[in-house]
Amino acid sequence: MNLVANTPLPGAKLLIVIPTLDYGGAEVHTTHQINYWVQQGFTPYLLVLNQIKALQDVLMLPAQYRTELNWPYSNIQTSSIIFIRNAVKEISLHINKHQITHVIAHLPITHYLLRW
Repeated sequence: MNLVANTPLPGAKLLIVIPTLDYGGAEVHTTHQINYWVQQGFTPYLLVLNQIKALQDVLMLPAQYRTELNWPYSNIQTSSIIFIRNAVKEISLHINKHQITHVIAHLPITHYLLRW
């Protein structure tokens, strides 16, 4: 019985994208979400636009499933919009390389990037 609405089928490849992983509400929620998916038998990929600065010790996700793009922007601003193509290209490569089937975006900048 599926207790969570829209739970992906076994074998689905999940990608969770967040601007940075540091101490904050969305970041803590992301770690809980990742740990939930791991407990459900999935091994999601974590793509951090900037850097993982904290919370890596509570992640149940092996290091090889974590990627930092070191993109210098973690929110929407003029310069982030100008250089958006670089980030979109890297995200697209990551999605194709790992054959991602489901993407979960956290915070406005990742929602914006993933609509391109």
